Amino acid sequence: MGDWLAEGYCSLPASKLRELPPGATQEAIRAAVDEDYAHGSYNDRLKKTAEFHAFLSRMREDDLVLSNDGGKVYLGWIKGGPAFRASVENRANLQRPVEWSNPQAPLDFADDLPDAISAKLATQHDVLDLTEFAEELEALVGSETAKTTVVRDLVLPDVDAELAEELLVDRDWLQECVELLRDRPQLIFYGPPGTGKTYLAQHLAQFLVGGKPENVKLVQFHPVYFYEDFFEGFRPVQTADGQGVTFKPLPGPLLRLVDAARQHPEEPYVLIIDEINRGNLAKIFGELYFLLEYRDKAVDLLYSSAEGTGQAFTLPENLVIIGTMNTADRALRRGVLQGYREVEEALPVLRGRIREADQIRRRYGLPLPVEVRYDDYTVDIAENRLLLPGLAVPTRRTLRHVIARLAGVSAAAPGPDIPPGSTRATRPPSAWRNSCSAAPPTSWTTVRRSG
Repeated sequence: MGDWLAEGYCSLPASKLRELPPGATQEAIRAAVDEDYAHGSYNDRLKKTAEFHAFLSRMREDDLVLSNDGGKVYLGWIKGGPAFRASVENRANLQRPVEWSNPQAPLDFADDLPDAISAKLATQHDVLDLTEFAEELEALVGSETAKTTVVRDLVLPDVDAELAEELLVDRDWLQECVELLRDRPQLIFYGPPGTGKTYLAQHLAQFLVGGKPENVKLVQFHPVYFYEDFFEGFRPVQTADGQGVTFKPLPGPLLRLVDAARQHPEEPYVLIIDEINRGNLAKIFGELYFLLEYRDKAVDLLYSSAEGTGQAFTLPENLVIIGTMNTADRALRRGVLQGYREVEEALPVLRGRIREADQIRRRYGLPLPVEVRYDDYTVDIAENRLLLPGLAVPTRRTLRHVIARLAGVSAAAPGPDIPPGSTRATRPPSAWRNSCSAAPPTSWTTVRRSG
């Protein structure tokens, strides 16, 4: 770094790279790197291709350049095109002239740089594109072209009475949701189906973004939804001549929303994930799991890694994630029906009926344990074992709806004796009609209690 500051340049080691003209295409640079660095691994050649292309073709005169030497940060302006020059130990063959603005007063990496820039620089890459932070960097270098103020703080509005009245929800509870999002920009609404979680999430999101529909995106997770659908993956694209198909990495809804959020860092953007518990979160989020907790860090992506793009990935602070999930799903996995199942068991206490034959045969002369038979009210019944493996989707949906309507309903508590005259005779069930035809009609009653 000392030579850079003293002689006014920045450089890349390119001892084996043939001399290429300024503005060379990425394809030409890739071909040269594949031949000149054939001994290197594929990933190493990919990384060098991206770095050389950025240095030779993407950088322009009067672009701002940043470099750090440990905790010291230096800023300057590029003042010429690239050139191949001899250097000591071939460590600086590819050079560009730079006018350094603070060679004697470096900035502090931890204290002076915004957190988002520090996160990007913390990744292990020689060349990174920091164009999205141009305004902040120009302000740091004291450029005359810099804006006097750079607004980058995310501000989530306080909940007003109108929103609470529209949603029929307590205002303090809504304000608490906003406070939670200010502390950590992700939140999940959960509860029984049909209770308005998605409706609430959509209206809260529209309120947070000031009514801008382009700032809100809704996706729904399901068992066959994966990383390639959610974030980025290779998809078939028709070739230019229309005669074939090729595969290209294309962005998913999250990556498109992230790109939009970076363009307007002072505006909140909201991603609503409906039915978040229906998908396999590990397969959907992948390496992005880490960024949900550490927004100030950066990671390499599965498909568009920094070696190929020159950019490590971060989740912008102005991206808010709101999820919804049903609490009934867990109960449905156990079974949609409940009923009585006969259980035979040896217990230390008496329950149900004693199985005398088994008690004499197995426990002769022993008071405990007791061989008993009793009826257990459970979801582990034959009907569920038949229903769950092959239950049709519409049937499952209907049963979920029924369970949602019965949320919070409990069995009637036993009360006082039924007053005389409060019962009425009804027709016996058809299944029992023949066997019980001799019984008086009043033996079959339906009881309706008032109160």
